[in-house]
Amino acid sequence: MAFHSDDEMDLDEHAEWDSFPNVEAGPSRSGTSENMVQAYQTQYPWEGRDFDNLQSYVYPPRRPTTPSSSISEFSLHSSVEMRVFREDNGRIYQANNDDYVLPADQAEMNRLEYQHYGLKARQGDKNYLAPFPMVLQGDDKRLLDIGTGTGIWAIEMALEFPHVEVLGMDLAPVQRTEGVPDNCHFQVDDAALGLPFSDGYFDAVHARLVIIGIRNWKSLIQEVIRVTKPGGLVVFVEMDALLTMDGIPRDEQRIRAPGFTKFSDYLERAIGTRGLDVIAGGTTIPRLLSQQPILGQNRCYASLPMWPWSNDPILRKTGEIIYGDSLEIPETCRLMIVDACGLSMQEYDNLKDGFLGDLGRPGAEMTIPIWHNWAFKSL
Repeated sequence: MAFHSDDEMDLDEHAEWDSFPNVEAGPSRSGTSENMVQAYQTQYPWEGRDFDNLQSYVYPPRRPTTPSSSISEFSLHSSVEMRVFREDNGRIYQANNDDYVLPADQAEMNRLEYQHYGLKARQGDKNYLAPFPMVLQGDDKRLLDIGTGTGIWAIEMALEFPHVEVLGMDLAPVQRTEGVPDNCHFQVDDAALGLPFSDGYFDAVHARLVIIGIRNWKSLIQEVIRVTKPGGLVVFVEMDALLTMDGIPRDEQRIRAPGFTKFSDYLERAIGTRGLDVIAGGTTIPRLLSQQPILGQNRCYASLPMWPWSNDPILRKTGEIIYGDSLEIPETCRLMIVDACGLSMQEYDNLKDGFLGDLGRPGAEMTIPIWHNWAFKSL
């Protein structure tokens, strides 16, 4: 399958996929978020997956008062001194980086699983669009995954490339502890403070959806280039902050899905107010990459349907999975938007209800804008 700079994915060239149940009328818009999640899981059961008892994660302590004295329970190495969590409004958050304000609890880990498998479906049931096999051939290869989250991408890459040493790096020790191959390891560190590795250490570096934790993209990209070997691959899979409907003018979007567009506007405002980059995926990353010593720069747009509104099989499958992610977005972003935009909890509940009410609405072709940027470090 060929991709060209700035081209959208050619869906017709993707491999076949296992069938999912059809949803002719779209997901229900009634009931609470919790009921919608339960209805979704009933309609779209994943063989072999238990959504209520995901014991493969380390569940953070409820309200620690001191830094963790031992990291052996996480099977991790860390150079971050303050390895603690905090509780706010009933959710658990990491306490290492004030910029990253999304939760780090079980509900968020479940959402990240939907996100991972939705991305994978959109990519033709693969974990990448960039040419990882090209640079991971041969012995003594190393791969770094920045913002690894649950660690699922790093684990699956380690299984696909058993000869490669894969390291997943994240702010919080929430990675899986079961089913981790011997060539996969995890480390707690803050990429925003620099990468604690020597020059040219990795054959490939991957960062995916870290927009909420990065203020200085120039610094991060420079660090990624530094720790990559000459000829190695650097990959950024990142979104733009404004949730949208591809190809539909914003004024028309407000008519089709007023609750969705209002929530999207507040989300973009909250991210921007915190000093984060709202156009990281499509504009900032490719611009900054082009200023580095690189070769073969590519950019590909592959947005994620937020519910199964498309008749295209790849997009529909993606939407069926990402719908589970979409249902949880309002609660995931609650404190970030409330704090940045000065909303009361009741005002935010109304905003949330409007967003959920538009999920599944005919004509509301909602998408998460995702950009794949990659390049090779110059020899």
